[in-house]
Amino acid sequence: MKDYEKLSMRHFDRQAKDYDRKDTVLYSREGKISCRDIAEQLREKEWNSLLDVGCGTGWLIDLLAKEREASYTGLDLSTEMINEAKKKEIKGASFVQGKADALPFEDASFDIVTCSQSFHHYPSQAKSMREAWRVLKEDGLYILSDTGIGNPGAWLDNHIFFKLSTTGDCYTQDKEHIAKMMQENGFDVIDCRQISGMIYTVTGRKKKEKPLPAVNYKNWVPKEMTYGLLAGSGVLCTAALLTKNKAVKTVLGAGALAAGAAGSWCAYAASQFSYDGKRKMAAQIIEGTASYITLPEGGKGLDVGCGSGALTIACAKKNPNAQMIGIDRWGIEYSSFSKRLCEENAEGEGVSNVSFAQGDACHLDFADETFDAVTSNYVYHNISGMNKQRLLRETLRVLKKGGTFAIHDIMSRERYGDMQKFIQELKEEGYEDVRLIPTDRGMFMNRKEAVTMMLTGSALLVGRK
Repeated sequence: MKDYEKLSMRHFDRQAKDYDRKDTVLYSREGKISCRDIAEQLREKEWNSLLDVGCGTGWLIDLLAKEREASYTGLDLSTEMINEAKKKEIKGASFVQGKADALPFEDASFDIVTCSQSFHHYPSQAKSMREAWRVLKEDGLYILSDTGIGNPGAWLDNHIFFKLSTTGDCYTQDKEHIAKMMQENGFDVIDCRQISGMIYTVTGRKKKEKPLPAVNYKNWVPKEMTYGLLAGSGVLCTAALLTKNKAVKTVLGAGALAAGAAGSWCAYAASQFSYDGKRKMAAQIIEGTASYITLPEGGKGLDVGCGSGALTIACAKKNPNAQMIGIDRWGIEYSSFSKRLCEENAEGEGVSNVSFAQGDACHLDFADETFDAVTSNYVYHNISGMNKQRLLRETLRVLKKGGTFAIHDIMSRERYGDMQKFIQELKEEGYEDVRLIPTDRGMFMNRKEAVTMMLTGSALLVGRK
């Protein structure tokens, strides 16, 4: 279990005893409204088995069981919540501890899957929907009721929120957002209603086609960095306004301006790189780099520092009769990137000729001349304390004779040294068609963009061993 899951479990374990006990109901107002709306929807329908995901202390199952005899299963991450639910001794009900995005049940096990006021806590929301699809029977219903949250930090413990947010959205937005997510993850939306205030319920019917994971090539600019800088700017600004000491006021004001400027730059860079934005620079770079990678039938290619798998997958799509391997250390700086995210993106793209593994660009865990092609994109400049030409040598070490390479990075003299001399050395060693192609002069970005986003010196090193 990951750290954020353990943190979340402890948080809700502590809260479990504040909820309902036997006949004393201390359930939240939102929970009551959501559960009663779900019960109202189910009253006129035919069904025999129901799974309540994020069941808490079993309030919804208790409510339903008083009206209808059926098979009920409740699942929650918190063991204390499960223990409290079991104390109710609800007829026909069982309760198990587990995760919403990895349900411990067989395919097609339930007529109904419900989720009441817990979806906003899930770090993998889309995957939890696909899991609900999996365990539902044909034409089964998925009923999700929650509260639209504009600012999760205002209501959810900030430490918990920060930990969860590193894996994706951990709060819901509104019923339209949830309805769209349902449609993308295997359901026909048959009802979408606002119940009371910000509380809504969305009901979906299981489609026959298995849903593919939504592709999510994470932004290279971490949103946590952007939010942290902008929040820090606000805090420093407030402190500067409150203090009466002029020297301190000046220092705090300067700090607020610096943090605000850095946060604004991060927001701008994120918008330029975003796969969902207008500029889509990241997509242009990925496709452009992948165009230089050609693999023989049955060949193998390596992507060093694959991140969320975009370049690995692009190369695999271009070479469907070969295999691509992506490696990354997926460090704390990019904690929302992971092997699982890469695999989900590959599945979402319908690409099967890829695999992903933990790895270190400084010391590749492969024998000499293992791959028919090697590639990398904006990785080596992030590695401190290591000579960049030596990093290139380590990558080229695992390339077969006759294999191609395409490595894109900020190859300025300050970072990489004399690259023309390095290219000449490669040619003298027998490498062919070695070129350094500037990509900051119109190929992937114009000069103004390169300067603004501190990418001056971006270039592709291509050639054949």
